Amino acid sequence: MRLVEELEREIEKLRKIQQNCSNKQQDLERSETEIKKQINDLKEKFSNSFSEWRGKMEEDEESILKLIDEEGLRALSQIRSCSEAINKRMEQITLIDGETQSVVQMDPLSFFQNLKQLLSRELFEPGPKHSKRLSDSV
Repeated sequence: MRLVEELEREIEKLRKIQQNCSNKQQDLERSETEIKKQINDLKEKFSNSFSEWRGKMEEDEESILKLIDEEGLRALSQIRSCSEAINKRMEQITLIDGETQSVVQMDPLSFFQNLKQLLSRELFEPGPKHSKRLSDSV
């Protein structure tokens, strides 16, 4: 009988070990399920964050490209404006040069009077409204 009792105790120990193992197996399965859920949650969270960042980056890119275009157009407009002013000034210089050449043929007193008139008219009152030529006033 003693052997039977010992066998029963061993069987009871084995049942406890089996129960313990079964409980640990269930805990591991729950942990596995929880970890898989956490992994999926993290993936979704980071995917959403990256999508948000990509959207903001695209908006920022569009904004920066628009600013570059606007600044480029402003610079080009300024260049055109300066170029027009230079061209007008060159036309005035050419006009003065042409008129100066025509008055060189005049007597000295008329030359200086007309030159003074021409210079004050062209340099201090620029513009195409002054169509009277120096040689016309002689």
